[in-house]
Amino acid sequence: MEKEKSIFKNTIYNALYNGLAVIFPLITVPYISRVLLSDGIGKVNYATNIVSWFLLFASLGIPRYGVREIAKTRDNQKELSETFSELFIINFASTAICSIIYLILVFVAPYFSSRTLLYLTVGIQLFLNIFNVDWFYQGLEEYGYITKRSFVVKLLSLIAIFVFVHKKEDYVIYAAIQSFALAGNYCWNMAHIFKYTRFSFHSLTFKRRISPIFILLSTQLAVNIYALLDTTMLGWWCSDSVIGYYSNAQKIIRVISVLTASLGGVMLPRLVSYIQSKRIDELKKLSENVLEVLLFTCVPISIGLFMLSDNIVLILFGKDFLPSITTMKIFAPFIVFTTIGNLYGTQLLMSFGEEKLLLKSVVVGACINFTLNFLSIRRFMQNGATFASVVTECIVMILQIYYVRRYLVLHVGKKNWRDLFIMNAAMIVCIIMVRFLIS
Repeated sequence: MEKEKSIFKNTIYNALYNGLAVIFPLITVPYISRVLLSDGIGKVNYATNIVSWFLLFASLGIPRYGVREIAKTRDNQKELSETFSELFIINFASTAICSIIYLILVFVAPYFSSRTLLYLTVGIQLFLNIFNVDWFYQGLEEYGYITKRSFVVKLLSLIAIFVFVHKKEDYVIYAAIQSFALAGNYCWNMAHIFKYTRFSFHSLTFKRRISPIFILLSTQLAVNIYALLDTTMLGWWCSDSVIGYYSNAQKIIRVISVLTASLGGVMLPRLVSYIQSKRIDELKKLSENVLEVLLFTCVPISIGLFMLSDNIVLILFGKDFLPSITTMKIFAPFIVFTTIGNLYGTQLLMSFGEEKLLLKSVVVGACINFTLNFLSIRRFMQNGATFASVVTECIVMILQIYYVRRYLVLHVGKKNWRDLFIMNAAMIVCIIMVRFLIS
């Protein structure tokens, strides 16, 4: 395997990759929101939410587990091929089973009878999950390849949206473009996979994979209870328009969260390497540097989003989405909580092999989220779901910081805290002055 890749270079590539997830919605959302309106957006996003539950079980926690296992074996071609083959076959089988169950549901359940075409279209994301091997490229730290591939696919989907989506009734076409864009990534991955490895059908031992995969599946299930359940419960009790208000605000918040988390998102393979070679001091220094970068990035973004929510909603979504203004204000702190939580949970706890502690933290979060959603959605609709998500993410972050303290304590210097306060105070003053001077 080639020499150790630069963390800085990988971070730049990962930031660019996740930056695409921010830039392209900023281009498409204003157009799509004004064409499909809140009702059409709600239909597509609710269908996507349902498919995401099936994708959760189809993936079995492999997207996280696979990164770590590929990182462990990437210097041994034989072990790499065996690891890849075992995980690919497991993912193939689970996706096939989930796809069959999904198809039965779509054709049998009365709810889907009027929207069969939409749910089959969105289901493409599930059917082609058999080729989802992003975890393999991440484990090899091939972030340059991932970024370039993503750019090409997103550019093609962007062009398709402007060419084919022109009226409110085109929501199925919009769903098809989204689905084929994701499927395009999967197929492209498989077309290039043999540059790095080969399928191996000898000496495969699936038994050793079952326990960690199901622990991570349980973790992912708990995480997704409060990542997906909010939209699902909104669909139970509220209209398609309410789902549209919530999902548009959530989309902006989540794509920014992905971008900020990506600044530390390339660390897992490197942290695993440091732990295996017992370079704990280097691990601690790297983690502290990343923590400081995350704080100086996501705190100003959260404050800015809170103060400028009305402008952002009107510019990006249009007047049909005015109820999303309050939703986005409530959502703003989510960026800080989920970004720091990603560092402590996904990166550090996973690196130390503490999947069970990670599971424990998100199970607590899932229980809290379900309770808060149940109590607040019927009265406060999308704002109730938003409040539940923010509170849950904060509690999960605190738990994960507590668990990581068993291994190391990350410090941020007083000077950095002071600089962070001054920077944000200056930004707040500038925003207030500009808003006062410019209507």
